[in-house]
Amino acid sequence: MINYFQAAGGIIVVLLAVRVYKSYRRCQISFVAVSFWLAVCASAFVCIANPRLTVLAARFLGIGRGADLVFYVTTLALLGGFYYISLQLRRLSLHVTRLTRELCLTQQFLTEGKPGEFAQRFETLACLHDPSEEGAK
Repeated sequence: MINYFQAAGGIIVVLLAVRVYKSYRRCQISFVAVSFWLAVCASAFVCIANPRLTVLAARFLGIGRGADLVFYVTTLALLGGFYYISLQLRRLSLHVTRLTRELCLTQQFLTEGKPGEFAQRFETLACLHDPSEEGAK
């Protein structure tokens, strides 16, 4: 017999799987990503539909309860996901830094070697602006 939680959880997982597949069809995520997320959705659906499987898997792995197994697996997955995201953010930050440096050098070159004009443009953006210099001018 299926209870309300299983019905609601199953519907949510199916809707998530459909959303993942639509993202793949729109070329928003890669084949590897869609495969991973559909595998996660399928395993979540199976675990929601038949919770005894988590108990059997937990006992096989030497863990007392199925809920504990689900908690441990979720914790490990979140740690891995956070690590992956932190690597991506670091990589993105390095790209932004490189692009900013290249843009600054290109802008300097385009002003035909007039360093004063280049600095004035940055002062208007308040990047290099020092409020203590206003009184000195």
